[in-house]
Amino acid sequence: MIPYNAKSALTPFLLFTVISAYAHALSVEESVQLALQHNAELRQQALLLENARKENSARWNAFLPSISAGGGISNTHTFTPQTAAQWAWNASAGISINLQTNAPVQLMQKTLAFEAAQTQYNQLERSVVKEVILAYYALIALRTNIEILQTNLTLSEEVYRQNRINYEYGLTSELDMLRSQYAYQRAGPELQAAESSYESSLRAFLILIGADEGEPDPNAVPPLYALDLPDVQLLTDSYSANRLDIIQLEQAVQEAELNKLSLALSTRAPTLNLSETLRLSPDGSDAFSAEPGVGGTFSVSLSIPLDSLIPGSSDSLSIAAAENAITAAQIALETGQKQASQNIADCAAETKRLYETLNISRLNHQITERAYALAQDGYDNGLVSQTDLETSRQDMTAAWQAVVQAEINYFSAVYNLADALQLSVSDVYSLWGIQ
Repeated sequence: MIPYNAKSALTPFLLFTVISAYAHALSVEESVQLALQHNAELRQQALLLENARKENSARWNAFLPSISAGGGISNTHTFTPQTAAQWAWNASAGISINLQTNAPVQLMQKTLAFEAAQTQYNQLERSVVKEVILAYYALIALRTNIEILQTNLTLSEEVYRQNRINYEYGLTSELDMLRSQYAYQRAGPELQAAESSYESSLRAFLILIGADEGEPDPNAVPPLYALDLPDVQLLTDSYSANRLDIIQLEQAVQEAELNKLSLALSTRAPTLNLSETLRLSPDGSDAFSAEPGVGGTFSVSLSIPLDSLIPGSSDSLSIAAAENAITAAQIALETGQKQASQNIADCAAETKRLYETLNISRLNHQITERAYALAQDGYDNGLVSQTDLETSRQDMTAAWQAVVQAEINYFSAVYNLADALQLSVSDVYSLWGIQ
């Protein structure tokens, strides 16, 4: 049986000491890097981020003029009375620029769009990393469960074989022998089910990280330390503003405000247009031998839109809708801030609760392990029934499994807390961990 060292209460997964050889053991860092390289959703978001980056770096193009050029050739002829055909040609070029009052706002919108795309990418990247790390250690827990059930199968087989020998010599009853046989045969399917669950989870994990083969490194263990967290209000005040979801909501408010400002300027402020057109055409009857004539036109125009001043017009309604969009974004931000505070409080409470559960689970396993050892001695001396021995073994196995599950639950809770505070797990432990 794999022993459990109760003195190492803060060392994770000590139960996991016997692991079969792996074709390729993946570290946590390798798994994360593979996922960051191959995750389809993250790659798609990276393309959107690159587009936003290019748009932002070229935002000065809002001031580029409009340039055009054209030309043509024509033939003028009559059928009656018949006259010689006359050829003509022309060429022109023009340049114009619209100086809109909302141009500076458009520059700000492109910059904000890039920042929003960066925030969304960072949030997705953090989500992918979290999913990979939790799945990684969950696989180690499943593998540990296989070892537990393998030990359970070995113990039940030993009891059954001993009971069968004792029954043949008349030293135990047929009922005890049959009960031990049932316990042994039941342990096999439980082990097979655990192995199937592991294989299924491993395949899902490989799909997640975009790998064809590999398994978590059996020697990789997540850190499990007690946390001495400060007051929840202090956590909220210090870290809620750093949350990516709050930053996204703040950016949504800024976007709504810029949209409203841009719309108001485009529908109410004047637009200045400057243009210059050059024309080239033959000066004479012979289109191809005459000296070309050059002419040009320069114009300045000012356009002042008035539609938005009319109550009920589409422009006035659009501005009112933009104002409502700002209010809605502000409401969403206030709600998000409250939810962030609640999330931080829940995560902090959950880590405390699950660490206490982990300590209780470890104590219970220590007790049941000792109880099974005593029951085994009593059974060998004829003082304990086979039924009591089987019950004691099942209690020990269940307590062992509970410790493994409590460990992975606690690590997940710590990771959730770190995510809620926008910190890494190592940062959480360095700030509040009790070594």
